[in-house]
Amino acid sequence: MIPNKAGFLFSDLDIAGCLERCLGAMVVELDPDATYKMVGMSGLEQEICRLVEKHRINLLVYWTAGYDFRPRFLYDKLSHVFKVLMTGDDEYGFDNADRYYGQCFDLVLTHNPLNERYQIYGIDSKVFPSVYDSSIFCPGEQRPRDIPVSFIGTALNKTGREGAVRQLMDAGIEVQLYGPGSSAGVLPRDRVIDVYRRSCINLNFTGMGSYALDSEQTIVRRIRQVKGRCTKIALCGSFVLSEYAPGIEKWFHIGREIDVFNDESELLDKARFYLTHEDVREKMATRAHARALEDYDESKYWTSMGRMIEERAAEKRHGRWRRLPLYVDRPFWAAYGAWRFKYLAIFFFMGKLGLFLEELLLLIRAGRFNPTAAIWMGAAGLHTVRQSSKVADWIAVIAHKIRKLGRPGV
Repeated sequence: MIPNKAGFLFSDLDIAGCLERCLGAMVVELDPDATYKMVGMSGLEQEICRLVEKHRINLLVYWTAGYDFRPRFLYDKLSHVFKVLMTGDDEYGFDNADRYYGQCFDLVLTHNPLNERYQIYGIDSKVFPSVYDSSIFCPGEQRPRDIPVSFIGTALNKTGREGAVRQLMDAGIEVQLYGPGSSAGVLPRDRVIDVYRRSCINLNFTGMGSYALDSEQTIVRRIRQVKGRCTKIALCGSFVLSEYAPGIEKWFHIGREIDVFNDESELLDKARFYLTHEDVREKMATRAHARALEDYDESKYWTSMGRMIEERAAEKRHGRWRRLPLYVDRPFWAAYGAWRFKYLAIFFFMGKLGLFLEELLLLIRAGRFNPTAAIWMGAAGLHTVRQSSKVADWIAVIAHKIRKLGRPGV
């Protein structure tokens, strides 16, 4: 089950394609979010069961994208299928979602190098590093390093990014910014690769933005997250200077393959050093490239991972698999309940009364919801149906104006 395929391609991930090419498997794709909008939760569950039976599916891979499933459905109805949960941002969702959904799966693949936190709950987990196609992300023809420092990504409203970039610029270091909110805007993939190749220093920041379901938990602003940007840059044969995040040393050897900084002062010092020590910088980039080819090429990774999954699936078929009890607590239900407001808005403005009532019943059964997150999710649902509903578009415009008036200094 792969939600929002366009989003995956934007992130340069092709999981279904990798499973087909590297495992030699026939892959049946299903977008849970798109299906949910058409038939609701019960219809989505029925469709999954139908596909599993029709195609005799014995491996189900789900990239978590929200609260579109009841844990009990995954735990009971699909108990005979080997299930793999893939999490991309469990720095956000671990406490409220991923550790609960993880109980319903046979294996969790997490981007976070600190996967041991799943294991303390008895959930089998492996690290899923950011792996990419090395025939696309590659050094290519030799190009001059004519961009001193670059950053591709969102710099606005992300913890610590704007201040760090501003300090480099104030010190006279040329920094080129690309991405949402920058003058250059969002680049297509070929331009991204070109910038990686041409940059003397490719910056990587690890701070995270806000997330609706954690909007009342300000402590999440302290979180630092290992990003896939590092492996893309390394595969392109270029130098990475990254903000530190716990576990990044599991991906690359710090000081030998990449380097890291912990604050703005250290960033400035290291940027100056690597701009004036080209030989050191290029040797590190060469070593990082060799490491990335060995460990983060998607074909090598999925071939190895596929063998491991097949072995574990065989153990489950032969009954050599431990099944632990399922526990679901209030933090999960509060987020699950808030998520319902997204679909309540969608079904209401689409005129799907039956699905609206089904969603309302799910909310009642949850028994609680996070009020702040519910507002955010309702707004997300409203935004989804703006193009198909004039009323929804009108309400969204009014809400945006009210929100703008409420901002200080506006």
